[in-house]
Amino acid sequence: MGLPNDKHLPDQLEQDLAELVALTGQSESEIRRTALRDYLAWRLPEIRDLQIALAQADRGEFAKEEEVREVFARYGA
Repeated sequence: MGLPNDKHLPDQLEQDLAELVALTGQSESEIRRTALRDYLAWRLPEIRDLQIALAQADRGEFAKEEEVREVFARYGA
């Protein structure tokens, strides 16, 4: 599966990519792969954790009702 080519990038991203290529000597493909790998390494765990937390909340495991009341009372909400 290939990554999108330049015509799919907004102008500013295309300009930034060209500048990074010029500054680093890396190929566009290498920079795109690195950017996508880094983004996925950050974003996937975040989304997985969020899904786990939502499932726990749906099961009532997120916080007990009394704990929620205590937090609201403590912070005046």
